[in-house]
Amino acid sequence: MSAAEVLRLTHRELDRLAHAGHDSFSYREQAIRDLRRVVPFDAAWWWTTDPATNFFTSGAFEPFPDDHAICGGLHANEFGVTAGGATGACTPAPPW
Repeated sequence: MSAAEVLRLTHRELDRLAHAGHDSFSYREQAIRDLRRVVPFDAAWWWTTDPATNFFTSGAFEPFPDDHAICGGLHANEFGVTAGGATGACTPAPPW
């Protein structure tokens, strides 16, 4: 099967999955499995965020992390780290 055919089939499967009535977690977990069949990867983190605050509201992980140490690195990557160690998204602007 050509790469273009695989892409079309995967797109069709993800579209079918999106309209199957799954909740957000079930959809993301199945979509990660479907995507892994055509695009090999070691891990996937699929977040949802609050559009008003950009704070993470939920996540689907594959594989599920056995500790939360990686979350600190992810947050630093997403929001940047200030000299005091707080994330830039949560740190008020200096008064000067």
